[in-house]
Amino acid sequence: MDNWNYTELKFWFDVLQWLITIGLGLWVWISRAPRENKLAIAELEARLKKSEAEQEKLQVRLEYLPTKEELHQMGKELSSLASKLDSSAGRMKAIENKLDLLIENELRGNHAR
Repeated sequence: MDNWNYTELKFWFDVLQWLITIGLGLWVWISRAPRENKLAIAELEARLKKSEAEQEKLQVRLEYLPTKEELHQMGKELSSLASKLDSSAGRMKAIENKLDLLIENELRGNHAR
């Protein structure tokens, strides 16, 4: 047992330690990419779920929008309503003129007894 060369043994131990350190460094460097990929995939999944939820909300809203035929029908009804309002405005103007004449006659004292 007295024949041990501790200097040589320390040299080989240092070499082994360097090889293990380099191996660990390589393993960390190589395994970094899959972890980054997992994080990117998790982020994409979260964005996808958010997009799907927003798409579902939009689909629900789209169900209540009128169709092309319904919009056409509403346009016709609005046009009809506008023409009725125009004719009502003409009638109201005639009534206003008659009312003005009545008030004017009343103020002049030309009322028939």
